[in-house]
Amino acid sequence: MSWKSFDRNRMKQISKQLAGNYKEDDENGGELIPCVLIKGQGDIWCAHITERRVVRVVRGTKGYILSDDLDDQGRLPVFTEAGDMIAIDPDEIEEIGFN
Repeated sequence: MSWKSFDRNRMKQISKQLAGNYKEDDENGGELIPCVLIKGQGDIWCAHITERRVVRVVRGTKGYILSDDLDDQGRLPVFTEAGDMIAIDPDEIEEIGFN
C-alpha cells in the first residue's frame, strides 16, 4: 500500500465528527469531512491499511475518506464507523454528505 502516513489533523477531525464533538471554532476545525457509504448489501472483504490482514465490512457502513490519493491498485483509504482503516475501490463507495 502506498500510504505511509495520513494527515493527523484530518484524523482528529474525523474522530471529533464521529464522537459528535465537532465545533467550528476548534483550532484544527476547518470544513466538515463528508461521509461516504459502502454500496450494496451483504459483506465486502477489504485490506486493512495499518494491519496486514483482510477485514469483513458490512455493506451500508458509513466511513470517511482519509486521503484522495489512490494506492498502486487504485483503492482509496477509508476510515469506517467501526474503526477500521480499509483500502477500497472508489466504485464501491458513494458520497452521501453530512449525515
